[in-house]
Amino acid sequence: MKTTLAISLFIIPTLSLAYPSIGTIAEYEGKIEKEKGKSERPLKISRQIVDLDKESKTWIIENTRTVDGKAKASLEEIAMRELSSPAKLRELIFRCTNATGEVQTITVPAGTFKTCHLKKSDPESSEELWIADVPFGIVKKVEKDLINKTSENYELKSLNRRE
Repeated sequence: MKTTLAISLFIIPTLSLAYPSIGTIAEYEGKIEKEKGKSERPLKISRQIVDLDKESKTWIIENTRTVDGKAKASLEEIAMRELSSPAKLRELIFRCTNATGEVQTITVPAGTFKTCHLKKSDPESSEELWIADVPFGIVKKVEKDLINKTSENYELKSLNRRE
């Protein structure tokens, strides 16, 4: 499945993180479905800032993806200059409709958030993101592979801001 939302890259290329601080963590829960309910697998995602390389000015992010109880962890390096601030995320919400999005207030297990709802689709896939002023920016995501008839969706379950 495609994992990049071109709209969000167009709007704010530095959207992938907010609140840069070691220990910041966001946990998501959702599911992976095959052919609309025929097969459903539990999904958990965790993203945590684990280190800062001051010399290279790079944040180290640990991403853990658990499907059917099997966890797979990876490290990701993100340049400090690419990180969003809470102010940039609030600005995105403010200007959401200018970026072909829709301002929505949604409730997920982690709470109720004012979000910018963005959509992207092509003949092979569709993707929706709800972006808010939270660590890592994403409150909810729905991604569909129209060719393989699979979908993946998750919502923010909990967050720990280290500001």
